[in-house]
Amino acid sequence: MAENQKKGLKGIYKFLIIAGIIVLAIVTCPSEEAHMKAIKEAVRKENIKEGNPFGGLFGSILTMGVTTTDYIIFSVGTINHGDSKSETVSIGAFGKVFVLM
Repeated sequence: MAENQKKGLKGIYKFLIIAGIIVLAIVTCPSEEAHMKAIKEAVRKENIKEGNPFGGLFGSILTMGVTTTDYIIFSVGTINHGDSKSETVSIGAFGKVFVLM
């Protein structure tokens, strides 16, 4: 009987850990503003490396075409091209936004 109880407790612990991770992901899912800020910062840093003085302006223009989709536990930023094509430019999870440029 004790062996079955240990197995049952292990299952409960696994469930609680997975549920905790999912709740944490939901609570810390980055907002659209977080995506915009991260994209602007990535563009600014790239332009500083290249010596482009208009990096801030380009970053602001770029984020105008970005839309963010919230998938509850993570979010995705995409930029839409005119011909019904879209490109993923950022992925956000656990409070962080990763820019894919």
